[in-house]
Amino acid sequence: MIINQYKTIGVEIHSGLFGKGSAAGLPGRYGWVRVNGSYMLNLAKAYDDPIKKDNKLFANWQRLQFDFTYIADKYENYKAFNIKKRLNVSLKYYYHLPFLQDVSILAGGGYRGQDDYNISFQSSYGYGIVGLASGLSFLLNK
Repeated sequence: MIINQYKTIGVEIHSGLFGKGSAAGLPGRYGWVRVNGSYMLNLAKAYDDPIKKDNKLFANWQRLQFDFTYIADKYENYKAFNIKKRLNVSLKYYYHLPFLQDVSILAGGGYRGQDDYNISFQSSYGYGIVGLASGLSFLLNK
């Protein structure tokens, strides 16, 4: 088995911070500066290569992914540590189906303090997800 870990952190700055490209009504009500981070743990299993004996092939088996966003700038008079309105988090678990290429069962959940792309973006809510996840290879890979 191979275990890979991936970690990212970055700052997202929207043009609305500079008074450019924002929809009417958003200034002062939307977070333009966001700190984003991600942690992913990927497990891959070794399989015998059917063509080259004594060789191993590796395929994804399970994945755990944690993502967060913290709204860092001043908006709606929310205090800097108002986690209920400033923090977005999600945790997802993927189990790769061995009989389908690039398809996984997905389960997870999270919390949205402010939604990125929703007409009700100021609503805060918890959520759960269950479904299938697939890559966009369109069967072009080997």
